[in-house]
Amino acid sequence: VSVNLKGNLVVPSTRSLTPVTLPQDFTFSEIYLTDAGHADQYEDGEILMPLEDAELDLLPAIEDHLLLSIPMQVLTPEEVASGDMPSGDDWEVLAEEDFDKAVKKEKQADNPFTKLKGMFPDDDQS
Repeated sequence: VSVNLKGNLVVPSTRSLTPVTLPQDFTFSEIYLTDAGHADQYEDGEILMPLEDAELDLLPAIEDHLLLSIPMQVLTPEEVASGDMPSGDDWEVLAEEDFDKAVKKEKQADNPFTKLKGMFPDDDQS
């Protein structure tokens, strides 16, 4: 079975939960077998779906492929253009790059206890 799916999917923005319309246009193919004895006609890498009834319900396959087509990060056009991240009184959302820079800067900060490191010999060396 080859299915061509075309339409619009409305999902929430991953940053602000504002609805975002994602255009969908893709094709997927799946192989359904009514008789398991015919499985040897297909290559090893192909996924074969057994049919238990004489009727084929494509809704689960369509739902699976739609869910797989949703990107991990969905932003409104305004969020993409501005690049601003949400923040509050004692919190803010950081981009991954900004977070990595902050962690690196924190590691480079001078730790006052590093000066004490050489003052006491280890117990293993006695």
